[in-house]
Amino acid sequence: MPICSSQESLPDWHQILAAFRGEVGWSPGDHQIIKWAKAFANLHRERHLSAKRLAEIDCRRAEVATLIDNWTELYVVEPSRRRAPAQSVGAALDAVAAAYVAAEYCLLAAKDVSTPSVHTAWQQVGDLACRWNDLVAQNPGPWRPRITEGGD
Repeated sequence: MPICSSQESLPDWHQILAAFRGEVGWSPGDHQIIKWAKAFANLHRERHLSAKRLAEIDCRRAEVATLIDNWTELYVVEPSRRRAPAQSVGAALDAVAAAYVAAEYCLLAAKDVSTPSVHTAWQQVGDLACRWNDLVAQNPGPWRPRITEGGD
């Protein structure tokens, strides 16, 4: 049975950022990409807190990126539209999560939220969120899981 047969597209940047904030990604019916987005944000937060575990955390991030790429290859990208992307979906989502968590920490550390460093950090999030939406737009839906003969 397909993992997400009723989901018709990749989530947009609003949904991705909501996952980073922990607003979505908890329910069984949430989009699989949303769940992985939440996981990426949590892994990046762990990186800030656990310097001794950087290698382990980065290994897990690579595993999640591979899961995302394999999932999108199976459930999202139509065979006729496959091409070598400039950045994988997993790597793109990881980059947005990294920027978002870095901006959170920048905001928390700032004595004045109007400082250029805070502005720059959130501008980076915005830029990567726009790139995410460009990636989503390059693969317009609706998408359905590919079903092979024999139900495999």
